[in-house]
Amino acid sequence: MHIQEAFQKAVEDGYHVGSFDGVETFYSGSNSEYSAWTRTDNESSFMIKVEETLLDPAFWWCLCGEKNGRKIALKMVEHLFDGGSIESFFKEYVPPRRAKKSHLTTWLQKKPWHHCVRIFPAPGCMN
Repeated sequence: MHIQEAFQKAVEDGYHVGSFDGVETFYSGSNSEYSAWTRTDNESSFMIKVEETLLDPAFWWCLCGEKNGRKIALKMVEHLFDGGSIESFFKEYVPPRRAKKSHLTTWLQKKPWHHCVRIFPAPGCMN
């Protein structure tokens, strides 16, 4: 699996970055560095770094399911710590199983966070 395929599968099963300045957006594509999202009002696009999306729990939920999402995200961190790349991680680890949209909606309602949430706090932020 490549990064583009992982993004496409997550989007197909409900992953969405939300709105931009209150305007709905839709997924336009991705490469190994950015994903593109297009505004529905004027069709202008904005880019989000792949790294930001990979820190969003909703992305992993949609891609891997509720039980596997956290586990796979932590494997990605370990893979990067061991000197691997994001691209090699997706080729090696991510299973094709995806969550169902109805479950994503329920889960997101329980987790009131914005677009990007870090899996681990930044150094020095542990209180």
